[in-house]
Amino acid sequence: MTFKIKLKLEVEDNEGGKEAFTKHITLSFPPYIGLQILLEDCISGNPTDPIKSVMWNQYSEVFVCAVDWRFPKDTYSDGHFWSLESHITCALSDGWEQG
Repeated sequence: MTFKIKLKLEVEDNEGGKEAFTKHITLSFPPYIGLQILLEDCISGNPTDPIKSVMWNQYSEVFVCAVDWRFPKDTYSDGHFWSLESHITCALSDGWEQG
């Protein structure tokens, strides 16, 4: 048995800019809060941050899970805050889809 999962991710910069991303995967077990997933199309090789919420969508028969971005909005990159564009580029390179 497999379970359809829709991962939701929102990235944010220090100026209030936000962008939403999604990723569709399947698991051989139901997702749970705290689960980290090493995604096979993740170029960085880092797992997701722990799942922070799980919801069952009965209409589409999919679990919807929210994860935090591994680089908080106040994280520095070479002495500078990450720009929204940097977050977007990184998320897209790890296989996340905008929207």
